[in-house]
Amino acid sequence: LCPEAVSGPPHTCPDVSRVQLVAYSPALRRCRRTGHTAIVPAGSRAQGKAAEAADRGPGFIHQPRQVLIPVETGVRKVTLSCEAHGNPRPVYRWFRDGSLLELEAVPRYRLVGGSLIIEQPRDISDAGSYQCLASNAIGSILSREGRIRFTGK
Repeated sequence: LCPEAVSGPPHTCPDVSRVQLVAYSPALRRCRRTGHTAIVPAGSRAQGKAAEAADRGPGFIHQPRQVLIPVETGVRKVTLSCEAHGNPRPVYRWFRDGSLLELEAVPRYRLVGGSLIIEQPRDISDAGSYQCLASNAIGSILSREGRIRFTGK
């Protein structure tokens, strides 16, 4: 037997010697002892696209940061970044000062991917601490705080 050729049920090396290698694939393994090639049986180990398809909770790639806006510049748009990986793909919600933002109720707010875009940011209504919540069927994670502050007053 050549158990190191694959993870999963071992294959006999003479059996795998009859396999003709046409192209390299992550599903093919070479027996360390004999040099023969073995095929990793389907379902024996998650790999390649199968590993990507494994369910997992969200994990952050990008989180919001502090944004300083000089009042006199008339900034047209502010983006608070939030991006997470996970399977199923995460959905995003945003909080300002601990309260859920109803993005549909404020036309100046848009969600692009997971990032929050604020058009024509306003000192009184938009300054504060923002957090992104990324959720999927496996779990949820809350980002670090990103602050929008207006300077020059």
